[in-house]
Amino acid sequence: MKSNRTQAAPPKIEDLGDGTYYYNFDVVEETKENEEISYNYQQVRCNYPIVLEEIQAALINENYNHIAVL
Repeated sequence: MKSNRTQAAPPKIEDLGDGTYYYNFDVVEETKENEEISYNYQQVRCNYPIVLEEIQAALINENYNHIAVL
C-alpha cells in the first residue's frame, strides 16, 4: 500500500502494537514547493515474529517485485 509522512522517514519495521507490524520500503524523499519534506513509500502488514520469510510472503501476496532486507 502506498503511504506518505512528513517530518521523518519511516522506520523499516514499524510496530503497530497489535501483534502486527509494517515493513516499509522504497522510501523516496520529496521536497515540496514550500520546502516541506515528505516521504513517499510502500508498506506491507505482517504478523510477528519479524522474519524475512514472512515479509517476503507478504510482498509476493500483494504483487510487489521487491526483495525484503532487514
